[in-house]
Parts: sequence; structure tokens; C-alpha cells
Amino acid sequence: MKFFSKGFLVIVVLLSFFIQGSSQNVGIGTSTPLAPLDVRNTTTSNILRLDGPSGLYVSFYENGTYRGYIGSFAGNASDVDFGTGITNSTGKLHLTIQASPRVTIDAGGNVGIGNTSPAWKLDVNGSMQLLGRLYVSGSSGTSGQVLTSNGLSAPSWETLGGAYSNNVRFAFTTFNNTSAGGDLALTTRYNTNPSAVGISGTTISINQTGIYHFDIAISGRLSYSSAISFSPDFFINFSVSGGTGSGNNPAGEVVLLKQGSSNTYSNTVYNGFDMYLTAGQTLRVGYAYSNITVGYTIIDSFGYVRGYLISE
Repeated sequence: MKFFSKGFLVIVVLLSFFIQGSSQNVGIGTSTPLAPLDVRNTTTSNILRLDGPSGLYVSFYENGTYRGYIGSFAGNASDVDFGTGITNSTGKLHLTIQASPRVTIDAGGNVGIGNTSPAWKLDVNGSMQLLGRLYVSGSSGTSGQVLTSNGLSAPSWETLGGAYSNNVRFAFTTFNNTSAGGDLALTTRYNTNPSAVGISGTTISINQTGIYHFDIAISGRLSYSSAISFSPDFFINFSVSGGTGSGNNPAGEVVLLKQGSSNTYSNTVYNGFDMYLTAGQTLRVGYAYSNITVGYTIIDSFGYVRGYLISE
């Protein structure tokens, strides 16, 4: 009976383990193992169980060099770790799809999504969709606020008025068709804050001190009854008066170009510039033609001046 028990045990072992030829592959549940250890089971989902004391881990080596582990070594007793080992100071952890890294954590703890060399705590290469709240410094802001940059400090939520307190924006059309020089008449296209900037005739009144940005696109045109042997010039300047900074500020100059086979010459001055203006100052948009002669049949100057307050 004792022999029968031992023989039965040997039979069970032989039926459970198969060594395949010289490769020394071991199979559990298969007679044709395809790896050094090939475990197959079609009756239960839990085909491998590892049980050990606190701090359990299973280590991975490559050609004798320790790479990483899986277990509960680094965290709380109920945590599970998967990553590089303590002596692997340069290795990264990749989550892969079809053997290509999709999420990477580098040795410094930076996380890359679609980026295997992240330079930031979260470095995303691609589009990102947010369906929930966005928290900054523990706050998701309130309805209507916008996220604004604070330079090297963390961004912050600001109300629209606070983020864009410089709500002074305007655009004025310009026109004159009577002379070869002077100030252009102005007409309001839009003005978000007439109490800060206003116009009357040819004068722009500045009622709020600050740095202003201006854009201009002003054209000059001359037509003659017969051909001329030169090209006229067209000038634009901003004349500032009242308070500090009075003077003449050239804004642009162009040569009028002949238009096709006609005797009409035209061109446009484009420019963008910043000016510091104090409350009480006024602006006039001056224009002048030079190198012209009498006998023109049409003369006009037209375009727009637009701008906004950059900062107070």
C-alpha cells in the first residue's frame, strides 16, 4: 500500500510536468511547452498565485542586471507596485500598445502621454479633452471666470473684468478730399469706452492715462488729367498735444504708385505702434502729399485708425 501511494504520486507528477527535449521547457497542463515555463489551464481563470510576507515582490532581471519588479514593496500593505527597481536609476516605465510606448514615466517622475521623453510633470503630445472641472491650486473658479497667466507663478482664475480691465477699444474712419495736407476728419466705427477716448471733428481726446496701441491703414489717391513724369509721396503722422509728450510722431510714408494705364496714383500707409498718453492729451491724424503739382482732378485721403488701451 505504501509503494502504491508513492507510485501514484510519481504518476501524478509525470502527468503534470513534461520536459520537452533538449530545450528543457517545462509544461504544466501541456505536453508541448513553448517557453521555459508554460502553464496552461482551461478550467479556471486564476492560473498563478504568489503568496508571501509583507513587502512581497517578484523581480525582473535582464542578462543578470536588475530592471524592475511587481509586488507590494514600496507602498502600503494593500498597494500594488509595478516599475523599476531601486538600483535602476535611469530606467523608464512604459505602458505600451502593440509594443509601442503610449504612456511613459521617466526616472525623475515626469509623465509623458504620446511622449517617451517628458520634460514636465505632465507632458502631453497631442490633443486633450476635458469633460469635467479644471482645478488650479485647488480651485475650479466660478462661472464666467477665465484662467490667466501669472508668469513664473501658478495661473489663477480671474473675473472677465479683472482679466481684461483695459476694455478701451475703438476704431475711427478717416477722410478728407479737399486739400494736399491737413488733419483727417474722424468718424466712429466702434468705441467700447467713449468716456476714456472720444472724437470730435479731427481730434481724438484721451481721457484715461495709459499705454495705447494704434493700428492705421490710410490711403492717399491722386488723379491727373494727363500723364505726369514723377510719383507723388504720401505721409501720415500723429500730432500729440496737451500734457506731457507733445510733438509730432511720424506714422508712415509711401510713394503713390501708378494704377494701370490710368493717370491715377495711390498707395496705403500701414503701421502699428504703441504710445504712452496722459489724460488730457489730444491726437490729430495729419496727412500730407509731397512732390505733387497742380492740375490733379481727384485728391482724397481715407482709411481707419483703431486701437486699444494696453495697460494703465
